[in-house]
Amino acid sequence: PAMPANGWWAIAGEEHALLFRFKNPKQHVKQIGLVCANASATPKYVHVSDGKQPVNPNGSNFHKDCFFQLAGDEGKSPEQLKFLLTPNAKDKHLLSDVVANCNKKAPASGFCSVFSSCEKYVFVFYRQGLRTRAYNYYFGKNPTQAYELATSVTSSSREVVNKNVEERAMTLEELQAVRAIILSSCVKDKWKSTRHGTLLRPDDVNLYDLNAALIKPVTKKHNCSFKELFSSGPSTPTFYTSHWWGENILDFVRCCEYHATMHGLDASEAKYWVCAYANRQHDLGKDLGTDPDKCSFRKAMDVAEGVVLIIDPESVVYSRIWVDFELFKTMESKHSSIDMVTHHAGNVHLLASKSFGEGPYQRNCRELHFPFDNVCKKGLAVELENGKASKEIDKVRILNVMTEKEHLDDKSSLKLLKDPARIRNSDFQRDSKYYQKGNNALRSELALKCFSAALMTEGQSLENFHGHNLLDIVASDEVRTNLTIELLSIDAMTDPAFHQLASLVTSNIKELDINIVGCQNLTDESLHSINLPPDTLTGLHMSLGMCKQFTNEGVIATVTKLPKNLTSLTLDVRAHKKSDGSYSPSRRNDHLEAIGTHLPPSLVEIELTITLDDSEDGSGVEQLAKALPRGLKEFSLNVEKWGGFKGEYMASIAASLPLSLTSLSLRFWGGDYWEVEEVQSFATEIMKLVDLVEFSVRCTDDGKEGYYRTREFTSVEGLPVT
Repeated sequence: PAMPANGWWAIAGEEHALLFRFKNPKQHVKQIGLVCANASATPKYVHVSDGKQPVNPNGSNFHKDCFFQLAGDEGKSPEQLKFLLTPNAKDKHLLSDVVANCNKKAPASGFCSVFSSCEKYVFVFYRQGLRTRAYNYYFGKNPTQAYELATSVTSSSREVVNKNVEERAMTLEELQAVRAIILSSCVKDKWKSTRHGTLLRPDDVNLYDLNAALIKPVTKKHNCSFKELFSSGPSTPTFYTSHWWGENILDFVRCCEYHATMHGLDASEAKYWVCAYANRQHDLGKDLGTDPDKCSFRKAMDVAEGVVLIIDPESVVYSRIWVDFELFKTMESKHSSIDMVTHHAGNVHLLASKSFGEGPYQRNCRELHFPFDNVCKKGLAVELENGKASKEIDKVRILNVMTEKEHLDDKSSLKLLKDPARIRNSDFQRDSKYYQKGNNALRSELALKCFSAALMTEGQSLENFHGHNLLDIVASDEVRTNLTIELLSIDAMTDPAFHQLASLVTSNIKELDINIVGCQNLTDESLHSINLPPDTLTGLHMSLGMCKQFTNEGVIATVTKLPKNLTSLTLDVRAHKKSDGSYSPSRRNDHLEAIGTHLPPSLVEIELTITLDDSEDGSGVEQLAKALPRGLKEFSLNVEKWGGFKGEYMASIAASLPLSLTSLSLRFWGGDYWEVEEVQSFATEIMKLVDLVEFSVRCTDDGKEGYYRTREFTSVEGLPVT
């Protein structure tokens, strides 16, 4: 750790710079952690440079000394060579010409690879300060480990026979080994483009090229999949990966590395099912079959924990019918959402329907850098029926599955698409309804992820986001049964905007997640505009906390609308925390009594996060406990701030809980210290919950003694008994 003697820095002003000097010039920094004791001082921008000059994010400062070698005999200086400014060009150029060209036409990524004129060497030139970005793109953080794994893959190295195609997911380590193989073999073995027949640099190689140069040759002997050459054995996918074969593999691997990191998975834990590596390329008929709805893709999707779409820089992925079909089937499956990842301008960008341990501000800033303008052009105008396939029969079968035709090899649907007079054909009109249903679902998935950017980007709106009406797109989706509206701490979120979003909650929706925590410009008018489907909704998750204009009365009005068939309820109605540590507006006992009064008896799990005014006694929480449905299985109550808490309330709360509970979590912050005699009384009542499996309770006082005192128990067995 690099810290000053006193353990912290106190710095004032707008901009700061830290320069670390290491005794060992070859010292590598693996991780940088920045902790701010004062949340308001969290930097809005952080630039990290590993060069002698600071990063200039917008500058074009390539230099003849900023390079590393990618292929060819080691120790060769680029000053001894001549280069081709573009692959397979004829004109030869000096090193100075290469640098000048990079500065004149700066690559968006901040780095580029260049062939020597003899095509035996490849060097990477990078902008000053971006060596780490460039190095990680080509080699990753553990190149030695990846190379060692790569050398184990040969045509005679079949390690595991796995008949279940859905269990042939590649670990991230194995994907990194593929990258290492490309780096070590592409130039040396003179791989050529399957499309143009020209020599390839490592960052040119796509799956079409890799399949021809590596996968098919090394798997031919055993007629196995590429995955079966590794010793890791059967791997159930963490993520099913939908992508286009024409994307650069190095981009693909970087996307997976970033995606895994955001999900908190290391390279051995993250497992991605990729068709090129999972299917046996010499026996595709066996893995794919004739029914797209029962092929290896669908089998893998069914067992995967999530689905990730890798979007290439030109968004060609949306024009591939296999990809569109996979995404549409995701909408109909257990997966409620799709992670979208793309490598753009040297960085990886991710859109997902969840946060990754980041605050609202950090998440909003991260998502604003997503290349929406590029992706939305095709993603929000996708037409599944016009998607392309490498084999015509695949498209025929997909169209027939989509339109629910009995004979999957019947080409009539495809012929109709090519007929200029198709609009008047009754069969085409029938097919079009299915196509439109699929297209609306595909567009809706992306449109939902554009909401925050539409509200926060100047010149954009929900009605016109890069030329598309996001509200109309989502409203037209007939397939969606799960709706997530997550817009945290966005000042542009106003009552009219929320009213528009609330109108998207239709009778089709069975699972609804609304998260508008910290939207300070919303008032009770927004709460009144929420209309919940009374009969169809079974899961409701509403995070309405920390909004300074949501009153106690507004909360009461909202909970009176709870649908009668709910089985799962999450509710956050905390008051707004002000800069002095106090909470406003008021939260009184009557809002807890209202929640209890309107809880549907069908509920199986409840999670509540609240605050209570210091003047309130324990009657509200006790009434809530008594009102819980008698068949409830899981209950969680987090009282973030309550100065009126007394330990004597706990026994009464416990005595009122349903005997059916299998999981219980209680959290209280503020008020008096929970004395041992009160804990014992509480324990006596908790022991009556004989079905309880998961249990935790934590009470922290208000710190009047000069420090906070906490009582915490994580098991019933740990409770003191009299």
